[in-house]
Amino acid sequence: MIKDIIVEIEVYGIWDEAPASSCGCGGGGCAASFVMYPESTPILEAYRASQELAAIGVATQLVVANLLIAEEQATTPFFQKRRQLQLGYLEDMRRRFAGATLLMVPMMDSDIRGIDKLDMLDKIVFGGMT
Repeated sequence: MIKDIIVEIEVYGIWDEAPASSCGCGGGGCAASFVMYPESTPILEAYRASQELAAIGVATQLVVANLLIAEEQATTPFFQKRRQLQLGYLEDMRRRFAGATLLMVPMMDSDIRGIDKLDMLDKIVFGGMT
């Protein structure tokens, strides 16, 4: 899955001047991960950033779709429509980030803070396999 180092990067400037070794691993072996909502603008921004990083030799290996509405949560017309939109955006993410692992994190009723919440997330996302 993810090798060596995961570098989470927010792109603020122009990357044309940045050497491949600027990620801190001496070039080679670097990877980027992007966490985003399954919506148009975050996907487009992450994709643009992934293209800029690819130009300097940093591959995108992990993409996380955060705050997914589960089928059982889509109990009103509003949430049913939002879920359908998210499913379409997930297909867009799969297409744009075809070489990366896609991890799907459902919408929770609270923030993920602390070991207990991380353990809960592990069970939901990975089936407690990690």
